[in-house]
Amino acid sequence: MFECASKFVDEIINFLLNKNGPTVIAIESTNWQEISIALIEKVKKVTNFNFSFGKSLHFIVFPPTKSGFFEPNYECNPESEIKKLPFKWPLLMEGIHRIDIIDYKLVFHIVFGIDSWSKISAQIDIIVADSLQSQALRVASPEALLATYDGLEEVQDLVHAKQYKIISSEEIPNSHKLYKISNPHRPQIIPVAKPSSVAIIGAGIAGTSIANELASRGHKVDIYDPKFAHMPVGEALETSAGAITPVITADDSPKSRISRAGVLRAYARWQCFFDHQIFPCGTLEVDRDKGYAKSLAEAVEILNFPKDWIRRVTAQEASEISGFHIKKDAVFLPYGMQISPLKMINALLERENISTQAQYITAVKPSSEGKYILCGNDDFNSPEYEYVVIATAIDTPKLLASSGLDFTILKSGHRTPSVPKFETLHALSGETLRVPSQMVNGGPKCIIGGLGYFLPQMGGYCVMGSTYKHGEMNPQLTAEGEKAILSKIPVDFEFTADELIENQGLKGHACIRAVINGRTPIIGRLKGTNVFLACAYASHGMTWASLGAEIIATEIAGEPAPLTRDLLKIMAPEST
Repeated sequence: MFECASKFVDEIINFLLNKNGPTVIAIESTNWQEISIALIEKVKKVTNFNFSFGKSLHFIVFPPTKSGFFEPNYECNPESEIKKLPFKWPLLMEGIHRIDIIDYKLVFHIVFGIDSWSKISAQIDIIVADSLQSQALRVASPEALLATYDGLEEVQDLVHAKQYKIISSEEIPNSHKLYKISNPHRPQIIPVAKPSSVAIIGAGIAGTSIANELASRGHKVDIYDPKFAHMPVGEALETSAGAITPVITADDSPKSRISRAGVLRAYARWQCFFDHQIFPCGTLEVDRDKGYAKSLAEAVEILNFPKDWIRRVTAQEASEISGFHIKKDAVFLPYGMQISPLKMINALLERENISTQAQYITAVKPSSEGKYILCGNDDFNSPEYEYVVIATAIDTPKLLASSGLDFTILKSGHRTPSVPKFETLHALSGETLRVPSQMVNGGPKCIIGGLGYFLPQMGGYCVMGSTYKHGEMNPQLTAEGEKAILSKIPVDFEFTADELIENQGLKGHACIRAVINGRTPIIGRLKGTNVFLACAYASHGMTWASLGAEIIATEIAGEPAPLTRDLLKIMAPEST
């Protein structure tokens, strides 16, 4: 049994103790539970997880099946951290599911899906595989440990094909064979050994989510936005409402997969905000003959997702779930959440290590030793920062241009756009409507969707939406917009749009969404810099926000990415 292989455990402990930054162990083994338990209990005994800044232990696990919870094959310490894993076990859906057993110190990444090794984005220090695959070596560190049942000749062939050399090999009784391998030509991720200084430009939900995540990890964050001089208060604050809802498509498109990851990340990372700024109420999408809701109904049949993620309901069930008479069958998504965006922004900024600056930034300029300063109105110059995050939505191209970051110079001398997708970036304006909750029987018990959406009450009002108009930079509330919104809601009301306007005038919100073709966000590092972008969040800002923060924070930390390589590539600034 694996628990006898103390030599192997000791080798890994030595690796962990001598390495700065995260230590990443990937396991594809029928004994993955035993391996995890043995390592965690030894690490706790030696370190009690009192790691220095940036040091952490990550397990990337490829369970042999997608069925069932974590069930240890033998007894472990009742107080072991591993006991928390069954209660956080992810829904059985393809993708990478991060579980923080001890926040930022002990982390599991459960990977479900075919050809999983080819999908992960990480640098792995220790690979444990009953049978080694060449794709596993694609993500190996320059100096790595391999543990496998494969013989020396098989391992040599795989290792040499990836330009590695076997430094040593050892037979471990009752366990795997252990190989130390090296490839000095492979780039090594340089971990952040101390808290970094980070400037974030833009204090919408994208920027504040990133600020909160980085500050939670111990970094010093300054966030710049002129609106800090006049933050919303009163009715505007109390009635602010939006939704975090997954996009589901029959072909499980990239947008659908990114959305799924975003909702799950928000659900996991933001639970401390539940019942205060976020309300997990579920989303009901009512059937219609065409468009998104029709494809949603088809997707339920095709994709075979767990019922805890999405399920068909009858019109009667839909009425019971929502508290309103629904005439058609529907789809219910239990992970849908209502959010107060303005209250959430305030709550995210309350984290220690965050400082807010009411300053309009006009440019990001290189400073000494790879650092940056920000320039602003009235000859403002900021302190130096090691990292900059630009989260300025539709204004991002303008800021990049004034900073000289809009083009990259290739070795050939040719200038190429640093963010090709900005060619399709445009404003998509929209109106939402605010209706007194007493006019709609107190509002629904969940989010109701169809052609439009109808949210539960916040601050005595229910928000309904939305309209969409391309290229409009100065949107206003209009009677036509309110009529269009009411016509989209799959509920019969006891008032008309004209009666509502006569009763309260035009009440709602008009805003601009920054959109690119494909409606996926732009999140990631500008090549060759320590400048990151988080923009083009379109109509799904609340859904992308926590995921975008995790993507940027894990890259700075050198941790495994929370998304598969193909999705990261789609969102990367340099993608086309």
